[in-house]
Formats: sequence, structure tokens, C-alpha cells
Amino acid sequence: MMKSIIITKKSIIHTQGSLFNITLNMQYLDGEIILVDADFTEHYATGEKALTTAKFKARMQESIDNYKAAQIIVNSAAIDAAITALQNELEV
Repeated sequence: MMKSIIITKKSIIHTQGSLFNITLNMQYLDGEIILVDADFTEHYATGEKALTTAKFKARMQESIDNYKAAQIIVNSAAIDAAITALQNELEV
């Protein structure tokens, strides 16, 4: 399946003066299956476009990278072996 990302505006809240909190939602998908669905909030001051984009990008990429790292562990033979051993060794 093709991996894709959908980013949507969730909320923009005026906190004071020229300061805002911007919340974006990111969905990381494999076809129609949502792998990561997370909200990211950053502080924003009017005129601070590049810095805010960089902050969002770094946090969103970290979320995707963390998902991928977890999948390597979930799909490892060691985890499968441990689960099999537990199922065979536990008394019911």
C-alpha cells in the first residue's frame, strides 16, 4: 500500500496580543488504514511562519519515525518467540 500523510487545521486560539496557539492534526496512513493520528500544538507570533513550520515538521517527523521504530520491534522474531513461549509455558 501507499503511505500518505494528511494534515488539517484543528484549532487556532488567540492567547494574547500577537500570540496564538495553532493545533494541527496529522494522520499517517497506509492506504485507508490510519497508522498515526496525532495533534500537534505550537505557539505562534504573527510573522513567524518559517520557525513554526520547522517546529511542526520536526515533531511530526519524530512521530512517524517513532511509529516505524516500534513496528520493527512489533514485527521482530524475538517478540513472536517470546509470545509463543509465554503461551506455551503459562498454566491455565
